[in-house]
Amino acid sequence: MMLGAITIVGVCYANKNLISSNLLVKLGNISYEFYLIHFIVLLSLKPYFTNPYSYILICFIVSLGLSGGIKYVCNGILKCMTFKNNLYV
Repeated sequence: MMLGAITIVGVCYANKNLISSNLLVKLGNISYEFYLIHFIVLLSLKPYFTNPYSYILICFIVSLGLSGGIKYVCNGILKCMTFKNNLYV
C-alpha cells in the first residue's frame, strides 16, 4: 500500500503538469460528493451483478455521474441563495 502512494507521489513530482490537468481538477472538485455517494451506490447495485468487474465499473460510473449531478445542483442552489440575499462570496 505504501509503495503505491510513493509511486503516485513520485510520478506527480516528476510531471508537475499531471497534477494541474483539467481531468484531475474536476475529479478533485467532486471528490467529497463521490465519497458521500459511492458506498450507497455499492450497496444498492450489489444484488444486480454477478460479475465483479462489471459491478465495479458500473458502480464507478454511476457514482461519478451522481457526484457530478449533486455538485451541479448544490452549486446552483448556493449561487441562487447568495444572489437572492446579496451575499457575494
